[in-house]
Amino acid sequence: MRMVDVFAKLDFLFGTHSIRDKGEIRIYSPRANEDGTFYCEVEFDGVEKFNRSITGDDEIHALECAVVYVNGIRNNSKNPEFFWSNGDSMFVEQVG
Repeated sequence: MRMVDVFAKLDFLFGTHSIRDKGEIRIYSPRANEDGTFYCEVEFDGVEKFNRSITGDDEIHALECAVVYVNGIRNNSKNPEFFWSNGDSMFVEQVG
């Protein structure tokens, strides 16, 4: 069991358009670093290659950076692709 509380979580599907598995993204509450900055652990249950510790200047900044990181992964990844629980893709086509 983790000593830090989950601040936010999101259920999702991942895989291809024909084969999908269930997963959960978790952002844990900010914790202090020894240098005075803060960090949030981000976990992609089922897609561990995206797990990261995200650092910010303060608690709010660490949370903001963690959310930006999560959105960047789920909106841009095709390996695997992320889907909402209703089956719609989270991938955002880039224009230009």
